Amino acid sequence: MYLFKNYEQSRVHSLLNMNAHPNSKTAGHYPVSWSKEIGKGRVFYTSLGHREDIWDPAWKDRDGKRENSPEVSETFQKHLLDGIRWALRIDPSARKR
Repeated sequence: MYLFKNYEQSRVHSLLNMNAHPNSKTAGHYPVSWSKEIGKGRVFYTSLGHREDIWDPAWKDRDGKRENSPEVSETFQKHLLDGIRWALRIDPSARKR
């Protein structure tokens, strides 16, 4: 988890956040993923995806075990792709035409 120095919740659109610090359990707003528009540009941020089992549904450790189910990876990939599409102004429904 990252703690931002100049983060202002009112200046972003929160997508995912925690309401308590995972280690200290201190209550607060801890952003995990957010988006915002700056002028004509768009910013999508996510801190997720560090471990391979988060983004790769086929990943297994040396013992053939997974920390998470493949559904976690599929959900993360959708989160990432949707954020990229939003930032690039790509309408996912346009693909179906």
